[in-house]
Amino acid sequence: MAKLIIKKEAAEYKPGKFGQFSNKGFALAAQKLNKNGLLIWLYLCNNKDGYELDLSPTAVANALGVSADIAKSMTSPSKALGELEKAGFIKDGVFYAEGWSNAE
Repeated sequence: MAKLIIKKEAAEYKPGKFGQFSNKGFALAAQKLNKNGLLIWLYLCNNKDGYELDLSPTAVANALGVSADIAKSMTSPSKALGELEKAGFIKDGVFYAEGWSNAE
């Protein structure tokens, strides 16, 4: 197998075009969440600190380009959104990208 070399081109990161999250939070999410849980975690990380939103399956479907059924599963308290709560990323309706036990 040939060696794979990845070259990341430096892009100008303009506010609103790129999400930010810590390596620690991303690693924790990758360890604790399934695919849809990780996708909704990334979606929530794209919001500014302190931003309040009414999580909508339609908004998630439009933003991520997933089907309406997948978006409904991602925003369901019994599915992916509930998974974030069980994994410690959501507590009392507040999203903590690094887990609420790591919050300052």
